[in-house]
Amino acid sequence: MVDDGIYLISNAKRGGVLTATLEKGSPVVLQRQFNPPGLQQWRVENRGYKGYVITHLGLTPQEPELYLSPKNPKDVLNPDQLVVSPEPFHWDLYKNTEGRVVIFVKTYVPVTPLVIGTLPNDISPPQVVVQKIRSGDPLQEWNFQLRIKIQEETQSRSGPWRLQSDTLCI
Repeated sequence: MVDDGIYLISNAKRGGVLTATLEKGSPVVLQRQFNPPGLQQWRVENRGYKGYVITHLGLTPQEPELYLSPKNPKDVLNPDQLVVSPEPFHWDLYKNTEGRVVIFVKTYVPVTPLVIGTLPNDISPPQVVVQKIRSGDPLQEWNFQLRIKIQEETQSRSGPWRLQSDTLCI
């Protein structure tokens, strides 16, 4: 279980942080952590039985909300690149024994589990994709670094939020 909050999400093997631009449909890639971290911060919300929604925060609250999503969300059974989209997409998040998170595609039909991972090649910057699960593969495991904990549910980035943090990183 992952708490609702604002996170930097990094790949367990490559160490890069999920990064996206503010343009609808732009690809999600791994980049080294940089400041200010606006393009690398993600709001994670548990929406109960629907699963989790992961929202790209961008640089200011005035920007339209963009969500972590497969490029072709209606065809999630085929591995695909990840992008930011104006439409929410639902994920299942599970922590493994090392405390890393595996991000599953939320499906309602019995299929081979699909997860978020990176390609094993050396494309720069590394692309983030939806792919079939490979048990124990660190390219498919993620570290969620909590930046700000959200204590109340919210459906928009304008609040109402109750934040707990030593430093505000937005």
